[in-house]
Amino acid sequence: CDMTDLVFLPFKAALWNYLTAEDLLGLLLGAYGHDAGHPGHNNQFEIERQTPLAKKYNNLSVLENFHLRLTIKILRESHLLDHLPRVAQKDIEDAISAAILGTDMGKHFRIIQEAEYLGDTLNKP
Repeated sequence: CDMTDLVFLPFKAALWNYLTAEDLLGLLLGAYGHDAGHPGHNNQFEIERQTPLAKKYNNLSVLENFHLRLTIKILRESHLLDHLPRVAQKDIEDAISAAILGTDMGKHFRIIQEAEYLGDTLNKP
């Protein structure tokens, strides 16, 4: 399962009935930014070498936190959401955060299993 599968899960499983517009937009923007600025290696590389990124994020979801911060920075600098109320902007950023941090391969498969279970549960007649 990859980010594309995760993005389309709400549509395949009719989860859009349970998500807000902010959740859906955040999920799409999170998919767009989930590898923003990727340096070409993985978290283990960062942690083993104690790179500045590993230190900055305390060895926790190092690249995912980096991708998230860069995505939010770009989003804010673009002023794309400026027309929305601040609470909606925060909800969208929270959804982006969940989507991007959910790509940490150390947590990813558990999250995918939970999402598939939820989809199956909600689609039962």
